[in-house]
Amino acid sequence: MTEFSITGNRLSWTDTNNGEYGYRIYRSDVPFGEILPAVYAELPPGSTGFLDTDVAPGSTNYYKVSSFFADKEIFAANTEVVVANHIPTNIGDEVFGGVYIGNVTVTEGETDSIYAIIMALKDGETRTTWKNANTGTTGTLSEVDGMANTLAMLAANSDVTPVVTHPAAEWCTEYTGGGFEDWYLPARQEMRLAYLNRDELASSGMQFVSSYYWTSTQHPTNATTAWVEHPVNGNQSNNSKTSSAYVRPVRRIKIQ
Repeated sequence: MTEFSITGNRLSWTDTNNGEYGYRIYRSDVPFGEILPAVYAELPPGSTGFLDTDVAPGSTNYYKVSSFFADKEIFAANTEVVVANHIPTNIGDEVFGGVYIGNVTVTEGETDSIYAIIMALKDGETRTTWKNANTGTTGTLSEVDGMANTLAMLAANSDVTPVVTHPAAEWCTEYTGGGFEDWYLPARQEMRLAYLNRDELASSGMQFVSSYYWTSTQHPTNATTAWVEHPVNGNQSNNSKTSSAYVRPVRRIKIQ
């Protein structure tokens, strides 16, 4: 079992300058006033990100980023407000409104990003349909990026006749377990983690109905269906979208 113990705030920006001497990071525990604190970190020219690991889990931190040229300093328009995320160390840890069930790798542009997947507790579970029609939904083919699939499902909703709805995705995005509002319907490989790590999850008290659960991944060759996963016995299948199955929301934390 892979373990992580990263606590940190990650800042990122686009380097649109030419000839800067470098970048400066300012950090504060309270909103910035007219007088800035001392420079927290200084980065070389061309930098596009900074990982601050000297933070306490759950703390709120304020950041300003500037590029500097000799005695001239240009600040980004926005102040970043970041709440430090503590990456769970063991499968089954109860954190941030749910339970840590494992990691997925998502290719974003030319880089791979690793996310820790947090699954909702039993109170986040329901049973509903994937869609109100057995028709294709553009943008829902990802096996690992449930967030992208879910946003595509919501974007495809329409109140124009015939009305188009995606009840499973709607349930997940309306769920606010732990006070968080970034829940979504897991992709096929995200939901698969519940079965792959079933022993650790069972020992921590995580429970599932012995039945199929929807994923947000549409079948690649049969657009009238979407993938379902049985987290108890590991079976996978594709069901018609108007069929009823269980739903369990997830949220994710970027760790790399």
